[in-house]
Amino acid sequence: MRTLRIAAVVAATLVLAGCGGDSDSAGDDDPAAGVDGPTVILRDIAFQPGTISVPAGGTVTWVFDDGGIPHNVVAADDSFESETKDSGRFTHTFDDVGTFPYVCTIHPNMKGTVRVT
Repeated sequence: MRTLRIAAVVAATLVLAGCGGDSDSAGDDDPAAGVDGPTVILRDIAFQPGTISVPAGGTVTWVFDDGGIPHNVVAADDSFESETKDSGRFTHTFDDVGTFPYVCTIHPNMKGTVRVT
């Protein structure tokens, strides 16, 4: 009987500590949850990460997660441009090898680079 009580206490402790199940709550607050491939988060009036690398044919996803602050993603060479958004996502597939700098035209201090190899 004592063994059963100890097992019940251990099980209850594990459940309360979040160790007793298969659920993964780490993704609940992850704005990039469900995105496959390279991702740039727009947060704190910055592109995070500022530089990202992808192979030719790779797709980059930008996730707008800056507390309702509107941003856009505009390539220096005009090869891609998102709408101005305060939430949501924008994707672009890079077919050509090269370095592609981009900026948020609303906040010109926000700069990023995609390197395609």
